[in-house]
Amino acid sequence: MTIAELQQHELSWIKSLQETLRCPFLDTFFLGWNFVDSFGFAIILITVIWYLVGREKGIKLFYILILAGAVNHALKGLFALPRPCQIDPGVGVICFSSSYGFPSGAAQTGVLLAGIAFVESKKTIYRVLAILFAFFMCLSRIYLGVHFFSDVLGGMVSGALLVVIYARLFPILEKHWKPTLVIFPLSLLLIDGLSALLFFSITVGVEIGLIATGKRIDNTKQKLSTRVINTIVIIIGLFALALGSGLSSPLKMIFGMVMGIWLTYLGPWSLKQVLSICKKA
Repeated sequence: MTIAELQQHELSWIKSLQETLRCPFLDTFFLGWNFVDSFGFAIILITVIWYLVGREKGIKLFYILILAGAVNHALKGLFALPRPCQIDPGVGVICFSSSYGFPSGAAQTGVLLAGIAFVESKKTIYRVLAILFAFFMCLSRIYLGVHFFSDVLGGMVSGALLVVIYARLFPILEKHWKPTLVIFPLSLLLIDGLSALLFFSITVGVEIGLIATGKRIDNTKQKLSTRVINTIVIIIGLFALALGSGLSSPLKMIFGMVMGIWLTYLGPWSLKQVLSICKKA
C-alpha cells in the first residue's frame, strides 16, 4: 500500500470520527486544545515551571522543548507529507496550509509532557492527568482534521524518544553543563539548519542569563508572591518580544536572544529594580 492509498483510508476514518462526534461544543473544546500546540503555551509553561515549581526543572523543560521543536520541524521537512485538511478541506475544522503533517508536533508534545510528569512525579493523580492530557491532545489533532492517525502515531514515537533523552541523557549533561552550553545550541543547527535560528538564538540568550545569574540559584526560597509577580512580568515580556521575533531573520535572532536573557536574567532583575525604587519612593 502506498502512502497516498493509506492517507485515503485514513481520511475515511477521520470522516467517520467526525460524523460520530462532531458538534459545536466539541469544535470549541478541541479548538481550545489547539493553543497547547503553540509557542505561546510553551512560553507560559516554561516560565511557570521555572519560577513557581523550581529553576532546575524549568531549565530542563526549556531544553527538552527547544530540542523537541527543532526535531519535529526537521522531521516534517524530511518527510514532507500533507495534512488531511490539505488533501480534503472538508475535514478541516481548522487547517494549516503552509506546513507539513508528519509527525504531529502536538502528539509529540502531549506524550513528551506526559512522560515528564511520570519521570518527575510518582503521585497517581498527576500521572492520570498526564495520560488524559496526552489522550485529548492526540485526539484533538484527528478531530480537527489537521493530522492523520499515522501523523499522531509518529508524533507519539518521537515524543517517547524525547522522554528517554530527558530521563537518561539530561542527567549526564547536567553534570557537564558548561560544555553543554556550547554543544546544545550548535546541535540545533545540525538538526534543523537555518530553520532553527530562532531556537538557537533563544537558547544562547538563556545560556547568557544562566551564566550571569549562576546556574544553581534556588528561586523556590523566594516569597510566593514575588515568584508569582516574576512569572507574570516575564510572561508579558516574552509575549511582547515574541511579536518582534516574527520580523526579518537578523532581527528575529536579536529578539530571540533577548527573549532568552529576559527569561533567565533581565525579567527578574528589572522587577527587582522597580520594586526597589518603589520602596524608596
